[in-house]
Amino acid sequence: MSYVLGPVTGILLYVLEPEDEFVRLHAAQSTIVFGGLFVLSVGLSVAATILALVPVVGWLAGLALGAIGLLLVPVAVLAWLGLMYKAYTGEEYTVPLVGGYARRYASTA
Repeated sequence: MSYVLGPVTGILLYVLEPEDEFVRLHAAQSTIVFGGLFVLSVGLSVAATILALVPVVGWLAGLALGAIGLLLVPVAVLAWLGLMYKAYTGEEYTVPLVGGYARRYASTA
């Protein structure tokens, strides 16, 4: 359930399950991964909008950033489905780059 609504359920389950390290791992990972993707998406949108105002080169850069932002959608959906499956099957899978942080936040000791 940590991945159902991304960082929302991640934060909720992280707070409500102080003793279950498995739930806390997936909750922390959900919060970090999908919160990070959200921030990246907003940042790309803002940068694309600002760059689109610059004559000639700006709209090309804005278009490129907009395309990158659109590519984040299928990546996020695939990550969401894969991570939900891993949690459902009971696997303590950690995403590269953020798994160490998630483990640190999940530890109850």
